[in-house]
Amino acid sequence: MTVQPVVFAEVKDPPLPLEALWHRMSGALARYAGKQLGSPAAGEDTVQDVFSRYIESQPSFELLAQQEAWLWRSTRNAVLDILRSKRHRTTQSLDSLRDQTAAPFEPENHGPSPEQAVFTGEALGIVQKLFGEISSDDRDILWLSEVEGLEVKELAGVFRRPAALVKVRLHRARKRFRAKLEERGVAGHE
Repeated sequence: MTVQPVVFAEVKDPPLPLEALWHRMSGALARYAGKQLGSPAAGEDTVQDVFSRYIESQPSFELLAQQEAWLWRSTRNAVLDILRSKRHRTTQSLDSLRDQTAAPFEPENHGPSPEQAVFTGEALGIVQKLFGEISSDDRDILWLSEVEGLEVKELAGVFRRPAALVKVRLHRARKRFRAKLEERGVAGHE
């Protein structure tokens, strides 16, 4: 794959029609957005969204340099919006998490003691097994809350239930899961 250098317009170049502008700018914009978002597909989606906004707003420019600046600024802002939003998460499938070997988290400066590492590995295995044994309702709400990081308000939208009800369901699911962990001797160890 050869990377085409970004060629900026001369100050006096007239603006381009949409299709020519797409061919000129989309590759560079998608590479930038993909690099920032960590996914080429996400970069391409972002650039398509930016061009959609360009079509909707139909800005008028006197120079090609103004068009390019608008597209770069809009792409950068779109990337920043995605990175700031809670919807942008790198996730793994439940199957891949279940199949992973239990490797404890190790801070850069110092790792856990051998006893902690063994306990953490065993505890993670128990938690993964127990997670597969709980009810699907509890598993869904705990997964979306604890793994995906959705807030109660977002969960209410997913489950199409009032936020207060979702908050109670989440609290009860956590309580039941914690009780099962304590039965197996996992809870209370850090």
